[in-house]
Amino acid sequence: MDPAFALARDSRWLVARNLMIWLGTALLTVVLIGSASRPITAGAENEGSRQVAGGGKTIIEGGGPGLVPVTTVLAFHANRQGGAFECLALMPPVATSFAAESGDFEVNAMYVTGKVTSVTVSDGTAVLRGTATVTGLGAGTDKPFTFVVKAGGPGTTATLTVSEMTFHEILLEGDIYARSASCSAHLFEAAAGLFKAIIAAAIDVQRVRSISVTQAVLTSETRGQPVRSPAPAPDGGTE
Repeated sequence: MDPAFALARDSRWLVARNLMIWLGTALLTVVLIGSASRPITAGAENEGSRQVAGGGKTIIEGGGPGLVPVTTVLAFHANRQGGAFECLALMPPVATSFAAESGDFEVNAMYVTGKVTSVTVSDGTAVLRGTATVTGLGAGTDKPFTFVVKAGGPGTTATLTVSEMTFHEILLEGDIYARSASCSAHLFEAAAGLFKAIIAAAIDVQRVRSISVTQAVLTSETRGQPVRSPAPAPDGGTE
C-alpha cells in the first residue's frame, strides 16, 4: 500500500473520530437539557411524552366589573395519565378600582379545582381539558374546562374557559414547564442515522461544512466537491 495513501487514510479516520467526539458531546448536552424540565417546546409527537406543569400568580386582563383588578393563584400538572388543575381568583372587597382598598386582594371571588383528562402540546402551547368543581362565580360541579397556556415565565399568557366564562390571564410570577420523555431517544436515534449515512456515502469528513439539528432530525451539508474513492493500483493495491 502506498505510504502516502495510508497516511491520508489515517488522517481521515482521525478527523472522523474527532468529529464523532464533537458531535457526541453536543448531542449529550442537548439531551441533558432536553430531558430536564424546560419550557414547552414544539414538535412533541408522542402523547405519552407530554408532561406539563406550572404555577404562579396571574392578573386578569381588563379586570372585573368596574375595572376592579383580579389576581389568581394558579397551579397545575398533567401527562397522558391525567392531572390536576387549581385556580383561585382573588379581588378587593370594593366595587370600584378607585377605592383605597382596591389593592387588597383578599376576597375569594372564584375557585376552580378540577381533574385534567387530556393534554396536548403544539408550537409552544399546551391545552389542558377536564372537569372541575367551581365555587363563587359560575358555581357548579362537573363543569367542563379548557386551559390554554403558553410556555415561559412572567409575561406569558393563559386562557381559562369554564362555566361559560372566559378569563384571559398574564403570568406575573412563576413558570410554565414541560418535559419530553422521548427527547433522548429521538436524538440518539438521529445521531446513529447520521453516522451510518456518512459511512455509507463515503463522505469525506474533512469537507463537512455544517451539521444541523431540527426537531430531532440531523442533517449534514458538505462543500460542493465530488467524493472520490482511491483508484486501484495495477498490482491490486490502492493508490
